[in-house]
Amino acid sequence: MHQTSPERQRLNELTASDNQVTFYFGCVDFSPHLRTYYEYQLKGADNDWIKIADQNSVRYNALQPGKYIFKVRISNNNKNWQNADNEVTIIIAAPFYNTWWFRLLAALLILVTIATVINGVRKRQIQKLKAEQDKKRASLELWENKQKATESRLQSLRLQMNPHFLFNALNSIQQMILANEEMVATRYLSRFSKLLRTVLVHSDKESISLIEEIEIIKMYVELESVRFKDAFSYTIECDGEIETEEVRIPTLLIQPFVENAIWHGLMHKEGNRHLNIRFKEATDFLQCIIEDNGVGRKKSSEQKKLYRQKNTHTGKGISVSEERLKTLKGVSGKTGSILISDISNNYVKSAVNRRRRTGNRFTQVDD
Repeated sequence: MHQTSPERQRLNELTASDNQVTFYFGCVDFSPHLRTYYEYQLKGADNDWIKIADQNSVRYNALQPGKYIFKVRISNNNKNWQNADNEVTIIIAAPFYNTWWFRLLAALLILVTIATVINGVRKRQIQKLKAEQDKKRASLELWENKQKATESRLQSLRLQMNPHFLFNALNSIQQMILANEEMVATRYLSRFSKLLRTVLVHSDKESISLIEEIEIIKMYVELESVRFKDAFSYTIECDGEIETEEVRIPTLLIQPFVENAIWHGLMHKEGNRHLNIRFKEATDFLQCIIEDNGVGRKKSSEQKKLYRQKNTHTGKGISVSEERLKTLKGVSGKTGSILISDISNNYVKSAVNRRRRTGNRFTQVDD
């Protein structure tokens, strides 16, 4: 840039993209026969004076935003220097992304973005947690509903046992009265009332202790013995290592099988009749073995067909017990099994024994 008026300072404001600047300078007072030396300095970019000869322009590329002052001086002998009468000031504006307001806005935007992301992640976590809780709640409700339905089914099965047992007992009393056996009927009724009271006490319980179940079975067998005029003998055994007060089994689970052994095994046989009931521990199961030396299932079935019109007994008790075992498995996961089989007695010709087993897992279940 050529010098114009003395002590005049020019101010030029440039945009951020106008950062390539060329300065022109020259002198009209020096002798053309002498060599001309120049020194220049751009304050803000150069730390010292820069010397050139026989050149009247200088170019700066990629200047950073800021304020710059361009100075130039001249000499013919490279010793004595004369400063130019004017200086050129330029101001290169910062790009918008380097301005304070843009940085503040960007910082706010970043904070808002981070907050939004954190909030979104937190919401997703809350939604996921809520979904998992809802799923668990739904699963729990489904399980509870199934549990209630299973327990209702089990209670219904228990309620079916009591009318079945009471019907047979009352039917026996009726037969004694019709046969004019008042004394036997009175004796039977006394024991029956005791048994009935015990059954009613336990009728609303899902399970009772083994010793309570044995007591009920003992009272029932005594009743049947009185009814059939001591026509059969019986024994009830329990292995000594079994804790009868701690082991629990479904209420009145064994009685239908005892009843079936008496009605369909022993009562169809002439002569010696014996019933044996034994409880023993087998691996992790409590095993109840009910043995009778009756006529066997095949002959009993034939006789039932022959005397069907006289048979007032219902065989619903065993099927209800089997259903109870299946239902109990759904409630508590405890398994149970029933095995009914015929075995021959080698010592008594033509005599057939019948063995019934019921199995229930050997564990304690609290009421």
